[in-house]
Amino acid sequence: MKVVVTCILSFFLLFLQCSKIPNEADVLGLLGAQIEDGFVYPKVLFINPAPEASQVKVDSPIIIDFSKPMDRSLVESAINISAPGGNTSFTPSWVFDTRLILNFSAGLTQGKKYEISFNASSTKDKDGNRMAKNFISSFYTIGVGGAPTVVATNPPLSGELQLGWPVNSDLLVQFSQPMDPVSTNNAVTIEGASALFTPIWDSSFRELTLRLKSPLNLGATYRLRVNVNAKSALGIALDKEYLVAFSTATTLVVPTVTVTGATVTAPLTNWGTLNPDPFVNSFTGASKFDIFNFNFSTPMAMKNINGEIRFSPGINGSFVWTGSQLLKFTPSSPLVTGQQYRLSISRDFTSASGVGMNQSHTVDFLVDDPITSVNITPLQILGRSFTAPTLCTLETAVDQTINMPIDPSFAYEFRPRYTCPDQYEVEIVLQTAGGQKLKLTGDNSLLNTISVNYLSGGPVTSSIFVQQVDYQPSVNPQRIKVRLGGISGNEVRYVFKIAGGPNGLHDLNENYLPKDLEFVFYGN
Repeated sequence: MKVVVTCILSFFLLFLQCSKIPNEADVLGLLGAQIEDGFVYPKVLFINPAPEASQVKVDSPIIIDFSKPMDRSLVESAINISAPGGNTSFTPSWVFDTRLILNFSAGLTQGKKYEISFNASSTKDKDGNRMAKNFISSFYTIGVGGAPTVVATNPPLSGELQLGWPVNSDLLVQFSQPMDPVSTNNAVTIEGASALFTPIWDSSFRELTLRLKSPLNLGATYRLRVNVNAKSALGIALDKEYLVAFSTATTLVVPTVTVTGATVTAPLTNWGTLNPDPFVNSFTGASKFDIFNFNFSTPMAMKNINGEIRFSPGINGSFVWTGSQLLKFTPSSPLVTGQQYRLSISRDFTSASGVGMNQSHTVDFLVDDPITSVNITPLQILGRSFTAPTLCTLETAVDQTINMPIDPSFAYEFRPRYTCPDQYEVEIVLQTAGGQKLKLTGDNSLLNTISVNYLSGGPVTSSIFVQQVDYQPSVNPQRIKVRLGGISGNEVRYVFKIAGGPNGLHDLNENYLPKDLEFVFYGN
């Protein structure tokens, strides 16, 4: 390593005043040293067998690649290989001073954990640079016995819930091989209701007793879990997670759920008993103003809802427990009329006694309550003319009837009274959900959605206009009467329209005319 020293005296004076022993970075910085390209910490780039490798053959060498040419003698002195009870005698060989090969003439010992380490301060390259940090790696030779397993538990391993477990009885877990107590203690838990215990190992470290600090809750359901973070004494992780469910209750009461919907003014809509998945329950008649009540059959452990109940498409809103058996969901805005939603209820709910729901449910429901949640339906259009002056009163007879659906390619013939101020009246007959009134003010109101415009033909002798709109809310059907003036003869074509869609005509429940209601007409 080459450095240019700017002030040797100041360096020594400084460190006479310090208790800290300087490292190489301190020395270089305080001396104002310039670092040459050769100053790079060496490090291990590759090792075989790989870290934590298992079932390594006993005739395998250990191969270590370094990032720089190394000082052979220092590296060979710094290396340490351990394998309690196993052969660790090796012969080193080098390739280009960067690859170290350790050959074991007597072979590795079967069924052992080998650990290779380098002390950083003693492991240096040919430039004299040491490793930045200690290095350690380990592997397992063939015959170790594989991953540890749980061979027995008390309560016993079973696919069914164990009932009647004594509240003062300790729990037991037995393993197939000696275990590491630190990692295994952290990997063993008792879940469900409250359970405090002390882990106690036998002398072989194969048997773990969970000594209860206080009795378990009577009538509660628990889960004894051993996760894969538990390791054997050789450092090998558990083969899989183990889970044992047991209950201190002698009889099992599994909670169930029913769903009811309600609005502020409408009675409850009860969907009754739900079939479990994979069956999909299907219902119609939901209201856009519904709130949803989830009624549980037994007191529940009240929890914050985080995905256990889902709507698709999503519905924003809030869940509130109103007692231990009733969970209420209130949407933050009305549902969409005519939309089909899917409600998914998972089984991730637990009763107050610790018993989990054993079934999930799926419900498809349609928002089409006839009282609140049906879009505006056009029924018919009627046309009437006026009597001759000077009376100019509305004829009682209908001279034109337009039925649904309207033919967009057809021009309907009207017979206006050209000599009267009000020349013709168009009556639009609609039906709304529950006979609700049409909006008369604000956005999507009646007056803002009616228009009549020139389409084609001529010559045009006057400009058409809406003279008057008459709407008197009533029980269904809703009747809108529009009087027109300024109609030209000469078979001039006009388009009459009431705008539909989300931006068109709405009723007071914000149901809307699904699409534009329009037709072509001419005056004869």
